[in-house]
Amino acid sequence: MLHQTRRTLALTPKFLGLAGAAVTLALIAVFMSVPFLVRRDLTPASAYQIGAFTASPEVRVFPNGTYLLTLAFTDGAGKQIDVEPLSVTVQMAGMEPNPQELSRLATGLYRGTGLFSMPGRWIFTVRTAVGSVEIPAGTSGSF
Repeated sequence: MLHQTRRTLALTPKFLGLAGAAVTLALIAVFMSVPFLVRRDLTPASAYQIGAFTASPEVRVFPNGTYLLTLAFTDGAGKQIDVEPLSVTVQMAGMEPNPQELSRLATGLYRGTGLFSMPGRWIFTVRTAVGSVEIPAGTSGSF
């Protein structure tokens, strides 16, 4: 009768250490890729309807976290109009909203600057007498 011997891999500390390191690296790679997989486009829409007029935002975020917010308001005919009262706050989820000062550059055109305190998703809330709108903005990575 033939006798077969089966070779088994011994679970040595060295083997267990290598296997544990491989699993740990795989988990780190998976968790680090999650933000890239779920990242949303933080570019605001080109126009938002607030009552009878339209707000057209432009948000520029610079590598150091500084931002430039420009808002243009037009009526139904496309003519730029001033909006009074107008208030804008900037907020990240879980944080208190911060008021944003805007300067009137021309009829219906306003601009404000500031600094995001950390990278991530920020929301500009624009409030007028006839309604409000939330404009997403943000940064990716660190600054």
